[in-house]
Order: sequence, then structure tokens, then C-alpha cells
Amino acid sequence: ATNDDADGDGIPNYLDTDSDNDGINDADEDADGDGDPSNDDTDGDGTPDYLDTDSDDDGISDGDEDNSNDG
Repeated sequence: ATNDDADGDGIPNYLDTDSDNDGINDADEDADGDGDPSNDDTDGDGTPDYLDTDSDDDGISDGDEDNSNDG
């Protein structure tokens, strides 16, 4: 399993910073490192980021921090 190469780029997943080759580093996709980026809780408040209106707990809502203006 250590030689798996999900994106077929010739770099084993364990050495690849973007193992699915989508342009987003694996560390950013899976903040808690459990292999499931959908349940990350960046600020550790018990609410998964996808349900948290302020996922980094800085007092500014994620919608207000969104620079792309697409929500």
C-alpha cells in the first residue's frame, strides 16, 4: 500500500503532496489527517467545517472571508 499512486504521476502517495492531482495539497484537503476531508474540524470546536459558519474561529464568518465572492 505504501507504493500506491492514486493520480498516476509516478510519485507514491506517501511522498506526493497532492496525491489526487487536483491542485490542492493533501494537507489542506484533510486537515485532521484521518483520510476523510469531509469531517475536518479546523478550529476544534466539535462542528465539522462544512457545518461551521466560522471554521477557523477567528470571529469572522467564512462567508465574509471568502475572497472569491462565490460563497
